[in-house]
Amino acid sequence: MKQNKTIIVLGMHRSGTSLVSGILTKLGINMGDKLFPKDPHNPFGHFEDIEFLRLNERILDSAGGHCNEPPTYNSIMDQQSIFDKEIIELIRRKSERKVWGWKDPRTSLTIDLYLPYISNPIFIFCKRNVAGVAASMYQRQKFPIIKGKQLKKKYDLFIEATCDRFPNIPILQINFEELLKEPEYWIDKIVSFTQLDSSSKQINKAVNFVSSRDKIKKKSDLIKLKKKIKIKLRNLIYGAKKILKVTLTIGKNPQ
Repeated sequence: MKQNKTIIVLGMHRSGTSLVSGILTKLGINMGDKLFPKDPHNPFGHFEDIEFLRLNERILDSAGGHCNEPPTYNSIMDQQSIFDKEIIELIRRKSERKVWGWKDPRTSLTIDLYLPYISNPIFIFCKRNVAGVAASMYQRQKFPIIKGKQLKKKYDLFIEATCDRFPNIPILQINFEELLKEPEYWIDKIVSFTQLDSSSKQINKAVNFVSSRDKIKKKSDLIKLKKKIKIKLRNLIYGAKKILKVTLTIGKNPQ
């Protein structure tokens, strides 16, 4: 590691930000002391810094929106004077490490509020097929497909506008689908781009983290399937009992 730096993972939720943040963690980068826990929707782990998540939620709420209904850029920037002190203090504490980073998809909307106080920021922009993001959001929370596609485009526009405003900040764009197909190639590219002094053991852990994704996903899908089957069986049994009860009642009281 040649100098102090802050690695910021950008990209809309369901675009591979958790996967990239997980890779950085395996490569030895602290992505937060308190990370959002695993859940059925993301059994691989979110690798999401809760402090940034909570602060971003409050910023967006104050600006009149939230992660699925982004406020305007100007509305977000109007929050600078309100949240300035909190942002400065959070960055100060995190910057006690020589190299660190964070991931919270909401940062794609609020990043301009943080940049004035960050030393040597670098961006990793996670990209994914629009249809893939929309389908994933629908599967996760029944979010309408059309709205999912529109939201993805909004996030990408926010990120691209920030990159245009700060052309000197280095940026690595990573395609989610390509990362899954060629983890060794992309992890090597991440190490080279960030100039990390990751050991071969850490690099192997990062590669295995991506490669083992399918195994974990299959296990998670199996658990979800079992839960669905259990619920359906319970409903069938309940329905059968009701029918039987009605039938017995009619049998006892013939017309």
